[in-house]
Amino acid sequence: MRYEVGFTLIELVLVLIITGILTVVSIPRFADVDKFRERAFADGALAAVRYFQKLAISTGCDVWVDFGEIDHQPGRPAEVYAAQHNSCDAPAAFSVAEFSGVNSLPVLDPSGNNIDDDGGVARMMVQSPSAYEIAAGVVFFDKVGRPHKITAAGTRDYYTGVLTIDLERPGGTVYNRLQIEPDTGFANLIGP
Repeated sequence: MRYEVGFTLIELVLVLIITGILTVVSIPRFADVDKFRERAFADGALAAVRYFQKLAISTGCDVWVDFGEIDHQPGRPAEVYAAQHNSCDAPAAFSVAEFSGVNSLPVLDPSGNNIDDDGGVARMMVQSPSAYEIAAGVVFFDKVGRPHKITAAGTRDYYTGVLTIDLERPGGTVYNRLQIEPDTGFANLIGP
């Protein structure tokens, strides 16, 4: 008795049907690139915040992290960037202005791409897809990585509760939240 090697017609038809079903289900997921952009920005913002916190710990200097529209102009893409005080021996009282002027150093991109389009030093920055927003705000990390803000008197005011930063779609719908723990500075993403 001789055995034939190959597939039966029924097996081939079943494979085509299953492939068709998988295609119909999966193509719409890949066609919606906004979900990928949202996730990429959320992951990038999380990675940047974690990097800035680790930088504060490793250098022993406060790091200033700014969330908001580029140059704080509405309608521009959202961004996350940081600066570091150029003196780790900063006095107990200091102002936000010290981090945005001549007393600050931009946090450089760890990939080594530190030259911007104009030939100047580029700061590490994560930008959102256009029209996406991030709740504006500033957070500082101290030398042990704890998040804090600066009071009007110039002193550190440590957070007592979880710090939450909303990531928003155009129109203001929150699609993700970046949380920073008060005691450890640990950052993570949670759903809306």
